Amino acid sequence: MKKSWLNTILLKCILLIHLTVITSCNTTKQITKVDSQKVNPEHEVFSSEIAHQILTGMNTGDYITLNENIAADAMVRGFTYEVQQNAAFQISMNFGEYAGPGELVEILYDRKANLFIYRYRGDFESKTDPEVRVVLNEDGKLAGFFVLGWRDNLQ
Repeated sequence: MKKSWLNTILLKCILLIHLTVITSCNTTKQITKVDSQKVNPEHEVFSSEIAHQILTGMNTGDYITLNENIAADAMVRGFTYEVQQNAAFQISMNFGEYAGPGELVEILYDRKANLFIYRYRGDFESKTDPEVRVVLNEDGKLAGFFVLGWRDNLQ
């Protein structure tokens, strides 16, 4: 009985070590920078426009209603009035009022999730302009939206 239990523990340890070695040897980056020339220009324009529309709505209290034509199902369900209202409060507390879309700094591609990440340096009242991150799926639909303190490296 003791030997069987010990063998099971030993087998699990070997498996765990094996998985750790395999995953640590993977040198392929999950998120890579994309040349803007290789991105669908309509998706790039949409990412800027939707960010501006969402943030302007948060300034005025006229929150956006997403639908399946412009957003992934999870965003349609999850980006509710309450979520936007709460986000608007947090954004204004941390960065002040939204003033404009700012500049597109980089476009990244997440290979694992098949998502394009558009990183803008947003224009807000604060001295340190935050990142406005717009995430689009391969169909160009909104799959994520974030306003965060700026970090030079996403990873």
